[in-house]
Amino acid sequence: MAKGIQPGEKMDAPIVYADIIDLPRWEPSSRPRMSLLSRAAQFAPFAALTGFGDMVEEEARLTDREIELTDEEKDLISWKLGRIQQMLSQGERPEVTLEYFVPDPFKEGGEYVRTRCRIRRLDPAAGTIIPDRKAGENVPEEIRINRLTDIRGDDLIEFPD
Repeated sequence: MAKGIQPGEKMDAPIVYADIIDLPRWEPSSRPRMSLLSRAAQFAPFAALTGFGDMVEEEARLTDREIELTDEEKDLISWKLGRIQQMLSQGERPEVTLEYFVPDPFKEGGEYVRTRCRIRRLDPAAGTIIPDRKAGENVPEEIRINRLTDIRGDDLIEFPD
């Protein structure tokens, strides 16, 4: 028992630890004192679920579902592609706004993108539109024809009745 404690006596901390309370703090002579930053790092939270936050964010990210075009909308897009092909064969490069669906590589769905560009080539065999890409533009290398939802342009007249 520590000094000053008698059996059955009430324990009072200042009395119980009176013999050690004012002693100087012990410092090891063989090692330098650890910095506060290093000491705090020992008690930093452990990331047991590394990547879990990213997974939650990915799951919470919203995607659009691809809409199915009506037959009339498909006919209109087909007619506009034919008109663009005529213009290309005459040496013109029509400037159009293309709206198309881009599937998400990680989950079901995707997003609709609208791009304004000049058309360099139509490749019906491959089912792609090749835009004229200028440096610094955010235009894809190719756009899938079957993903198109709208084509607009000043050079395109409306679908004849």
